[in-house]
Amino acid sequence: MSDLKFDEVKHQYTYGGAPIPSVTQVLKGVGIIDFSMVPAARLEAACLFGTAAHRATALSDKGTLDEEALDTNLRPYLDGWQLFCQEYGFVAEFIEEPMYSKIYRVAGTPDRIGKWRIDESIVIPDIKTSFDFSPANAIQLAGYELIFKEQLKKKHKIKRLSILLNCEGTYKIQEYKDKNDTNIFIAALAVYNWKGKNGARNNGT
Repeated sequence: MSDLKFDEVKHQYTYGGAPIPSVTQVLKGVGIIDFSMVPAARLEAACLFGTAAHRATALSDKGTLDEEALDTNLRPYLDGWQLFCQEYGFVAEFIEEPMYSKIYRVAGTPDRIGKWRIDESIVIPDIKTSFDFSPANAIQLAGYELIFKEQLKKKHKIKRLSILLNCEGTYKIQEYKDKNDTNIFIAALAVYNWKGKNGARNNGT
């Protein structure tokens, strides 16, 4: 998908040179994801830590992580992710790979897409380092599933999971099964696009 580009600094996707909204931008733009009540300093610290933890798990899955140089604060979160992979036999086939839907004109970068040994389902796990699960996780993963399904040549059973890592080196898991989550994401995308066309979109989305 060479026409899809992602600017990490601006956190902006483009396809064929045209800007494309991301799944996260859409959900923030319509208020499904809302951190406005979180103090700015706390939010920034949480984002920085989450980014570092995501990077550590991604490098580990790719086999390129220098574990001796790993921040000790990140170690338990990496242990929790590795424990999940071990216990469920999860093998990542896509690791933070940007993807694009030509049908819906939206992009996103799922944390992982792969399979586990339980039933050979395709699994889309989203790695979280927050204190608890958020209802928005279900809609975010529905967006990623929608994009990924477009690339499949036949139907597959797909599981959407949030993996909540913690400082104890373990994890909690939550699966989202409500098929209506996809409809909610599509509706959110329609509202987001409407707001953009009518100049009603919030700043920072």
